[in-house]
Amino acid sequence: MFKILVFHETCGRRMQGNWNHGTPHYRCLYPSEYATADDIDHPVTVYVREDRLIGPIDSWPADIFHPDRIEHTLSTLEAAQHDHAPALDSARRSLAEYDRKLARHRAALEAGADRSSGCEVNLRSNCQVVTVAADNFWVRWWTDCRGTTG
Repeated sequence: MFKILVFHETCGRRMQGNWNHGTPHYRCLYPSEYATADDIDHPVTVYVREDRLIGPIDSWPADIFHPDRIEHTLSTLEAAQHDHAPALDSARRSLAEYDRKLARHRAALEAGADRSSGCEVNLRSNCQVVTVAADNFWVRWWTDCRGTTG
């Protein structure tokens, strides 16, 4: 379950997941010559049963989302969020600029400008708008999800 997340405190090495006596364990193999060279008091092999790790981790969400702590937890989570306002403002400015360019190109075409170059420019502008919109989609999605207008 925890595969690459378990480290042995004594040596700082990642523990390997394996099965021992039919149950999942994590082990740290540290040859005695390494321990001697690194001046660490480390057994050759250390085993930790996975069920010893699951208990505290399973109870953690219940603790932090307990009714007595929910306000504090939600405030902490909100404070940890990144400020997306600058990215959102940048996306809005970019989209507005490309909308202005498209409007100018359309007006020029309607006024009789050379259609071949106008269409090329118009197509290029449309591609730029699509690119900007795709690049900044997550910003708009995030704003909609949070219910803010930025």
